[in-house]
Amino acid sequence: MTDPVPPPAGNGRAPASLLIVTGMSGGGKSVALNTFEDLGFYCVDNLPAELLPEFVRTATHPERAEQKLAVGIDMRNRGDLAKLPEWLSAVGAMGLQPQLVFFDASDESLLRRYADTRRRHPLTHLGLALADAIALERQALALDLDLLAFERELAQRGCSRLAPGCVGGARPRVVLCHGASPSGARPG
Repeated sequence: MTDPVPPPAGNGRAPASLLIVTGMSGGGKSVALNTFEDLGFYCVDNLPAELLPEFVRTATHPERAEQKLAVGIDMRNRGDLAKLPEWLSAVGAMGLQPQLVFFDASDESLLRRYADTRRRHPLTHLGLALADAIALERQALALDLDLLAFERELAQRGCSRLAPGCVGGARPRVVLCHGASPSGARPG
């Protein structure tokens, strides 16, 4: 498809923004996406990650004119998350600088949330116990999204649990949200 890229700044419209909402299942991503929607973002949850560049191209087309986008991409995505940097690079070539918002919670909090909601963890279909599914997801996200390096850099810079813009350079900016429950209260 050869649709034009988002219009450059200086045309009277602010440049489009893109939030990639990700993190641990049960970490508060759905609540965050609902909040972003209330704040005027055009939100899509569980978008197949390989469709990210085409979604951005379509949503920011001048006829559609969506300027604030938020996309939920996580372990429910059956695609290859290791290619996410490639897809983010394609989005960057369109003139957007994506911001990665990673939601996390302690294993104890996640176990309690799944017990309270009785929802299935997306990896329990593999026949894993809930604690093992959480551990596998944490490992997969750390490897696929290179979050261990992000977290180390955040810690080295002395960033707090909510750290907008602490990671710069060629990678997307990162906001790390840790320990907040969906209601906003810190878990006990």
